[in-house]
Amino acid sequence: MKAIITLIIAGAAIWYFWLGGLDRKISSDQIEQYKLAKQSGDRASACVQAKLVAQSYLTAGNEDKYLTWKRVETEDCK
Repeated sequence: MKAIITLIIAGAAIWYFWLGGLDRKISSDQIEQYKLAKQSGDRASACVQAKLVAQSYLTAGNEDKYLTWKRVETEDCK
């Protein structure tokens, strides 16, 4: 039983740290920071945060979301 629990925990850790769980967490944290910057009305901060969100999706290898956030970045950084 201990071996099964250890395998489950190890599998979850591998998924989280190496197969995208951590990347999704980073992206969602970046999006929250972007929303705060956007709500504050600070255009420069919103621009920087949009760049960071786009970069996090690029790092995660998520092309669709990367391209979406590049468009947001382009709009916010005008």
